[in-house]
Amino acid sequence: LVLPSLALLSTPGGGAPLADQDIGYELLFTSAGPDVQRTCFRTPELHPPTSGAFFIGGPAKFDMGGYQFQSFFDGYGRMNRFELQDGKVCFTAKYMNTSYYKEAELLGRPAGGMFMGTEPKLPPCPLTHPFCKLTGAESDNNWVNLMPTGEPGEGLLLTDSPIFVRFDYESMGTFGNYKWKDGGVSGMLPKWLKAFHAPATGSAHPVRRPGTESTWVEVMLEVGFSQYLAVYTIDTKTMDRALLAHVPMKGPMYFHSFGVSENYVVLPCNLKMGGNGSAGGNSIIGAFGDGWDGIHVVDRNGNVQVFETDRFFHVHVANTFENDTGIVMDLGTFQKVPFSYHTLETALNLNKTERDVHQGTMTERIHMHLAGPRKGQVTREHLGMPGRQTDFFKINHQVWGLPYCIYYGVEWFHNDKDYASMAILKHNICQRTRTYWSKRYVYPTEPYFLPNSKHETPLAEDDGLLFFVALDGIRKASDFVILDGKTFQEITVVNLPVHIPFLAHGQFVPKAGAEVVKATLEVDRPDLAAAVAPSSQSDDVDSRNFAGGMGARLALDPQ
Repeated sequence: LVLPSLALLSTPGGGAPLADQDIGYELLFTSAGPDVQRTCFRTPELHPPTSGAFFIGGPAKFDMGGYQFQSFFDGYGRMNRFELQDGKVCFTAKYMNTSYYKEAELLGRPAGGMFMGTEPKLPPCPLTHPFCKLTGAESDNNWVNLMPTGEPGEGLLLTDSPIFVRFDYESMGTFGNYKWKDGGVSGMLPKWLKAFHAPATGSAHPVRRPGTESTWVEVMLEVGFSQYLAVYTIDTKTMDRALLAHVPMKGPMYFHSFGVSENYVVLPCNLKMGGNGSAGGNSIIGAFGDGWDGIHVVDRNGNVQVFETDRFFHVHVANTFENDTGIVMDLGTFQKVPFSYHTLETALNLNKTERDVHQGTMTERIHMHLAGPRKGQVTREHLGMPGRQTDFFKINHQVWGLPYCIYYGVEWFHNDKDYASMAILKHNICQRTRTYWSKRYVYPTEPYFLPNSKHETPLAEDDGLLFFVALDGIRKASDFVILDGKTFQEITVVNLPVHIPFLAHGQFVPKAGAEVVKATLEVDRPDLAAAVAPSSQSDDVDSRNFAGGMGARLALDPQ
């Protein structure tokens, strides 16, 4: 089914756009403007199953004082908040007041660039202070992910660092590194840290253990004369950490994500750091290299089993679960190192010829057999469409670590030609169907699925809302799109007044107690809402006044 276009495409000169243009794509790597104060949009069609806020961050300022970051990953982080209420969406955007950002503001220029540096290059350090750029400030630019905690009104911002940054949901301010109860003087070093070792990296994707309410599994690379990966748990109610296992590593391995099922932690050992990696060069990007050492599986007792298969690289995992014969992991695989200049250097992302080069990616199902005739072996199945790339996976969190049918994600090369031809994908593995949301010259980011909590047992795995931010290249601003998880029809599209650059991963935080009452009253009785709690003042905008768009394409294809 192809829906008719609702708007004419045009260029500033009045003619039709060239077929090979990716109009507006460069805005993903163009600095955003100043903070956006809380602005509310009336959305009469929206009736979320739970009131709360969706937070998603990313780099939003890529230059300062005449210096431009060469990699957009070095950009200064900004958090975006979308409050979902009955008949209303409120948007706020605020730069993270991290030491990384504050130090640059103090200098009037970047203090350094962690991934690639700047253009032009920063002044050299004086002989009296040869390590002036190694301040440690860059380690708190944690715009990648958000982990909810039991702390009232507060979560933790994450990146692939052992440092967790405190984040206040209401003010959207950051308040320094989180000090763990077992962290000693620094508040970071756990008591189970091996002697003569130091924490080097973590993962931006801790995973909640299925069947638990508050137990999250995380990893930390410990480096010394030998390297170990500490697999540990965080109880987000008590904020206690507990070691599950110290897994020996063959070098400084890197885990952006990993898998967790009811009884196992699955660690694809495929990427390491140090030296001049496959990408070459002297930057952090150039240090990523092939570190293939099989798939390490850790059970609840800390025992490790290694499964061998053909090497692959990965960035994100869709889901990991157990069946009668073993462990199943669904993830996006790469034939080449994914963290490379090709993917992280801004100039190469802006070069259409370069970004349209296929990188040999595939969505795969990897089955590690623990029982049966194939015990100890690995079998693999392709889930993706050849020639296309899918990543930024999201599933219904009620089936994390359990057998499931549906994952959502961002698809590139949607037209089988252009990398920037993008879509939001719903793949029902069980029914072998694919459903798409796509608009020409619109570039969506990671979707988030909010299940319908009005029923004790979900009516279906896709019973809920799917929402995401999408950059409209024609309008040169971003939209907040909310779809019906089942039908993939648009419930509402909020036309934001600004463009939002590249985004990473989002998290929905439900409101509680008085916040729910206040949110409900703000729609119909703002006078009473003010009596419940101090209310941020904002102008309501009717999202229906922003008519147009370019016609979503809704397609249901057999796999």
